[in-house]
Amino acid sequence: MNIRTLILGLGTVAVTGTMALAQSERGQKMFERVDANGDGLISISEARAMREERFGKMDANGDGRVTLAELQETGKARRAERMAKRFEKMDANGNGAIERTEFEDMAEARFERMDQNGDGALSQDEIRQSRRNGRQGG
Repeated sequence: MNIRTLILGLGTVAVTGTMALAQSERGQKMFERVDANGDGLISISEARAMREERFGKMDANGDGRVTLAELQETGKARRAERMAKRFEKMDANGNGAIERTEFEDMAEARFERMDQNGDGALSQDEIRQSRRNGRQGG
């Protein structure tokens, strides 16, 4: 599983929400929610705001770290084994917790890869293209 698939799977990962937008009505509503200023683009600041909200929800005890137990409690994982593998990849320093910096670094890198035209914002087309590339292993 590559990092893009991991982030999309977490829906959170931010990108969590921002990065997992689909071409569905639900995806459109999510896009509109993240696009706080309604300009049809998700800016890096809008993505960061959504990411902060999502991280806060996962970090149940508010210590600035997300443990596997907290992540499983969010209900995002359908299978514990799959979630454990994702968690291991996100825990870059191997300390048993996803530090805020690990979470943010991965999400920032994902955002930059998705921002195909380099304008610092994600259009719905860029998000759709990224999802298609992810399905094709790209």
